[in-house]
Amino acid sequence: MKEQNLIVGVSGGKDSTATCLYLHELGYQSNQYERVFLDTGWEDESTYQYLDYLETKIGKIQRLKANIPIRKHHKHILYFEKKLGYESPMIRLMFEYENFPRSFVRWCTRKLKIEPLKKYYDTLDFDPINVVGIRKEESNARSKLKEHDWSDYLNCHVWRPLINWKEHQVIEIHKKHQVNPNPLYLQGSDRVGC
Repeated sequence: MKEQNLIVGVSGGKDSTATCLYLHELGYQSNQYERVFLDTGWEDESTYQYLDYLETKIGKIQRLKANIPIRKHHKHILYFEKKLGYESPMIRLMFEYENFPRSFVRWCTRKLKIEPLKKYYDTLDFDPINVVGIRKEESNARSKLKEHDWSDYLNCHVWRPLINWKEHQVIEIHKKHQVNPNPLYLQGSDRVGC
């Protein structure tokens, strides 16, 4: 795939970081693949800081954010965004839908990650390969995924290079490349990101 157009989704978590490190082990240089972070506007501040650190290890990470207009509750949204110090697509959608995303009403991934990624892919003048750092052992749904696949929605190939990896392999590649994990893991979080 060296001649292909790889784009890695970087969340600031251990698996997406390990994916980039693994690409380096496969011989890819930082300038031979893209890294994108899909900013929900609902991340812990330490994740944003970690992304800055991570750029020193794996290369520039392009930050994409959904453009969610304020349709109602204007005053409340602006109040919370002022407290945060930045525009938050998550807050805008929570007020629009008048609820938090939940396991049975999970609009956040679709609206704040998948749709902005599709919009970005649609602007490209090449056929991207969506590289995703997920592993089978993470969930029952992920256990059914293949390493190579096609996404009709994104209209591109999907490559999951770590799909068969175990968590200890993810930790080992961080240590091997002397890359610190997101500090949220060290504070006891099992997962990071929105």
